[in-house]
Amino acid sequence: MSGCSLDLALLVDTSGSIEDADPANIVRIANFLVSITRAVDLDEVHIALVTFGNHAKVEFYLNTFSTEREYVTAIKNYTYDGGWTRTRAALGVVRDQVFVPEHGDREGVPNIILLITDGNPTDSGPELTQEAAQLKDEYGVKVLIVAVSTFHMPFDEEVAEILASRPIEEHFFEVEDYNSLSARLNEIIQQTCRPDNTSTVVSTANCRLLAIAFSNECFRRIATS
Repeated sequence: MSGCSLDLALLVDTSGSIEDADPANIVRIANFLVSITRAVDLDEVHIALVTFGNHAKVEFYLNTFSTEREYVTAIKNYTYDGGWTRTRAALGVVRDQVFVPEHGDREGVPNIILLITDGNPTDSGPELTQEAAQLKDEYGVKVLIVAVSTFHMPFDEEVAEILASRPIEEHFFEVEDYNSLSARLNEIIQQTCRPDNTSTVVSTANCRLLAIAFSNECFRRIATS
């Protein structure tokens, strides 16, 4: 297995404010997730999808699919839950149900969470801090956040400090709305494709989304919706 292998959990907020702001946001989220799926080498990068609002649901595990067609079909039929933004509970589901060997977590392969959310957690507090710290420090999971400013509400900086891996500026990205996700993709890539302690990115121009800790050999192309 090459050094650019990756187990990726897409953790997607489906709380009520997303549809309240614009019902078309549901499709925009799906298109963005499809873009990510089409950007990676699926032989190397295994993907799981967890959606959450009031409840967290594993849409598919790391070992559920192997082809782009399967991923795209599942993403376009993901569950919209509504309700609150229970981020802490969703992180627990990723830890307990996704990053486990029986559901495709590979030994020696880095784990990364890409959290896409439009608001601050409604289940924050000491438990959120503990959950995030356990994922990052004990389990070695790298956490990136894409925060969407629905209703022009900024993401709490203290929450970003709790959830995102460090340095924060390389793991936290804020966009104005869901319609801006694809438009901001190249900017996110440029910010993300910086070498850190675990790898060296040879060419920023050839780098692809989520390459922050892994060789750009994993990534084939950027596909926009």
